[in-house]
Amino acid sequence: MTRNLGALCAVLGLVFGAGSAFAGDGGDMTRTCGVGPFTGAYVGAHIGYAQQSLDISDKLNGGGWGDDDGAFTGGVLSGYNIQCGKLLVGYEGDINFLDTSATVTVDTARLESSLDWYGTSRVRLGFIHNDNMLIYITGGLAYGDVQHTFSDSSLGFRKSTSDTQYGWTLGGGVELLHTGNWGLRVEGLYVDLGDETERYTNTTRTGTCTTTCEALVGWEDEFWVARVGLTYRFGSREEQAVPLK
Repeated sequence: MTRNLGALCAVLGLVFGAGSAFAGDGGDMTRTCGVGPFTGAYVGAHIGYAQQSLDISDKLNGGGWGDDDGAFTGGVLSGYNIQCGKLLVGYEGDINFLDTSATVTVDTARLESSLDWYGTSRVRLGFIHNDNMLIYITGGLAYGDVQHTFSDSSLGFRKSTSDTQYGWTLGGGVELLHTGNWGLRVEGLYVDLGDETERYTNTTRTGTCTTTCEALVGWEDEFWVARVGLTYRFGSREEQAVPLK
């Protein structure tokens, strides 16, 4: 978790640093809302790379373990912005494919957490430079399909649970408008899907387990994602957006 938060702080540092630098360029800071190249509804798609971090804790005997796994991710998005001079506030939601599987092995026990997909529902707050560059921070609700599997080869025991878990996300990015309605963005997000505790009970007298065997496992699922995307804004924007050089 420390590594993920460190990467997130680096992303936000770049976003805030760039925003502060551009804030000093003067320009029109008129608060005329609903007018500007970034105002309005848009849709898009993105691709990138995600790194899952799994933390396991033994709630009965103490101890903890962890593992990481990375994979390609891709998805679609939609949102709406309101631009007020050089400031922007907006909403964005996305749904994404993800296939990571982090695994921890302790003696004869194997614990695996798999992420199949995730989505976010976020607000965006940004600063606009030169009419075609948006520097923003974003955060809100995150959710995803998580499957937890606990197995022990010495006992012949295996149990899987699959559920949609909810948590939060925070990140930032930069978006550039091209001529017309198209935009290109680079974005980084940290996603925490929360903690979950599950009890596993084996009542079969197998191997070294001559009485009821029980485990109480704490699962903590989180990941970060870096992605690039392409967006399309509805309505005529050609006269407002500045072409990229």
